[in-house]
Order: sequence, then C-alpha cells, then structure tokens
Amino acid sequence: MRRPLYQFNSVIGMPINGYVILVKLVLARLIRGGRWHVKHIMIMIMY
Repeated sequence: MRRPLYQFNSVIGMPINGYVILVKLVLARLIRGGRWHVKHIMIMIMY
C-alpha cells in the first residue's frame, strides 16, 4: 500500500517544487524591480 501512495506523492511533489521555484524567481524579481512588479505579480496570480 505504501508504494502507490509514494508514487502519488512524487507526482504531486514535482509540480509543487516547480511552483516553489517559480515563486522564488518572482520574489527575486520583486526585490530587484521594486513596487511596480507587485501589480504584475497580482495579475499573474489572478490568471
């Protein structure tokens, strides 16, 4: 029973890791760019 659960977890885990990397890149861009990027990030989150 553990093995299918592990496979299911790994399938979910990969997109989450990709999303975390994307969030870190957005935060890095926010820190560099300043407040103007906040609106752009808000639009990205909406879509």
